[in-house]
Amino acid sequence: MKKNNHFYKTLELVWKIDYSWVIYSICLRILLGLAPLVTLWITTQLINSVSILIQTKTDDYSRVLVLLILQLINTSFQSVLQHSNEILDAKMEVKINHHLNSEISKKAIELPYEYFDMTEFYNQFYRVKNINGFHILSPIKSILNIFRSSISLISLVSYLFIIHWSLVLLSLIASIPIFIVQYKYGSRRFGLMLYQTPLAREANYLISLISNKVSNKEVRILGVDKYLMNKWSNLFMENSNSMLSLIKKEKYANMLLDTVSGLLYGGGAGIVVWLLKNNRLNIGDFVATGQAILGAQQSINNISTSLADLFEQGLYIKDLFDFLAIPTGCIQSIDNREMSKFNLEKGIYVKNLRFSYPQSDTPVLNNITFSIEKGEKIAIIGENGSGKSTLIKCLIGLYKEKDGQIYYDDKEIKTINHSSLHENISVIFQDFTKYALTIRENIQLGNINKIDPGKFEESIWKNGIEHIASKFKYGYETRLGKLFPESEDLSGGQWQKIALARLLYRDTEIVVLDEPTSALDPISELEVYKKFYELSINKTTIFVSHRMAAARLADKIIVMKDGKIVEMGSHDELIIKKSIYYEMFNSQAKWYYEPKTMDSMYKSV
Repeated sequence: MKKNNHFYKTLELVWKIDYSWVIYSICLRILLGLAPLVTLWITTQLINSVSILIQTKTDDYSRVLVLLILQLINTSFQSVLQHSNEILDAKMEVKINHHLNSEISKKAIELPYEYFDMTEFYNQFYRVKNINGFHILSPIKSILNIFRSSISLISLVSYLFIIHWSLVLLSLIASIPIFIVQYKYGSRRFGLMLYQTPLAREANYLISLISNKVSNKEVRILGVDKYLMNKWSNLFMENSNSMLSLIKKEKYANMLLDTVSGLLYGGGAGIVVWLLKNNRLNIGDFVATGQAILGAQQSINNISTSLADLFEQGLYIKDLFDFLAIPTGCIQSIDNREMSKFNLEKGIYVKNLRFSYPQSDTPVLNNITFSIEKGEKIAIIGENGSGKSTLIKCLIGLYKEKDGQIYYDDKEIKTINHSSLHENISVIFQDFTKYALTIRENIQLGNINKIDPGKFEESIWKNGIEHIASKFKYGYETRLGKLFPESEDLSGGQWQKIALARLLYRDTEIVVLDEPTSALDPISELEVYKKFYELSINKTTIFVSHRMAAARLADKIIVMKDGKIVEMGSHDELIIKKSIYYEMFNSQAKWYYEPKTMDSMYKSV
């Protein structure tokens, strides 16, 4: 029962989305299941009537005409039933696709952020994203098709049993090897998919380097397109050859099965001829019996195929439900009503923080302790790989600390509802998203649940967005990114302004700038930090960089190296110490201006 639990979950899911589909599908399949018997009866009567008409040379064609009309009605009715069933299935698949995409996307947001650093998680995520309404409906449709084919089989076998019991035996014998082959290769297909997932992800990544606008320009300049295409080609063909090898083996097995089925059908035909020779069948019964044997074998084949498909699709669906069942690890606040009004009153305190990535015991952060007072401006600096961005992700609740504590006022971050926490934090990351949406949407995404025209005007005015929008035909309704028709791309500096405007529109107590200027030259970087400083007056502010542009704008500087805090203090205090910060600052001072010019520039802030 436990192994088939995913089937009951699937049925529950489909029933929840649209229970009427299940009811209609059962009714339609009952009618379709009885259709072969009706067809068989009409065919028998029609052939016998024609035979009598020929033998007696009568002019009474009424019975034949009635039977022909019934045959036409029966054929049309079956067609209507079949196509109606396919339309219902297609509509249901659309509903399930919508539901699955929604649920998988929600899960991706709810799961701890560190899952995205796990290769196995990415592999599973890649697989479940390819599961759609077809996969979900498939086991239920298999059950319904088994039900439909069983009705047909019972009716046809009953007819054959009346003719001769041996015909039933031959039909049943043919079903056993069919089921074994279908089940065996269904399991192999799923196993191959599991093996191929990492290779498929890598192949898709390589081809995306050429199709993606950002990477395409570098691929052209470096002239590595042939290298990447060759690497992609090898992975693609490795995947394809493995699948083709499996298909070839399955088709060979099916050829053998077809031969066996042909022999068994030949045996059945021999029995029918023997019965006809002994005057136990008339011509109509002879033809109908042959059709009944084929119909019974077809029904048995359908049942065997549906059973095998039920097991195979069950493996895919189990993968999906396993993904949706991954614990989110989201710890809700003790009192959501209290936390929904969360405001920083005192400050942030970090004590003995330690963090390492999943499936690794090597600490990225080790014994981190510091405090940030409300309204204080902090600069976290250090070389690339020193742990700055990881520390930020821990502070804002994206990463869960392994040891130590993070406090907001007197509340430990573990007890704070993360949604409430995030409502009070604005961040511009190093790889901040450039949304292929309108200028207005790009800014209002800062607080999309609260559209504020006044705040929008302030955001665009303080960041010079009106100068950007005025150059385009549709102004603030211009779609950005060049991915869609009539969209416009921006320069790096213009995208920075859009990101800053989004941050200002969000208007939170805590604001973080996590190295989004690393692609800019030092002078442009300093200008961005100055603008950020102006926008974050009276807010608790954290600058993160491996450059010194933000350092003298901060009240306190935290210097990191190899996941540890090696120095902490104001700019003047750290300069006097003449240690790590002193060396970093002096080594980079020439990037900006002469010392006197730099001093006057900082003082202008």
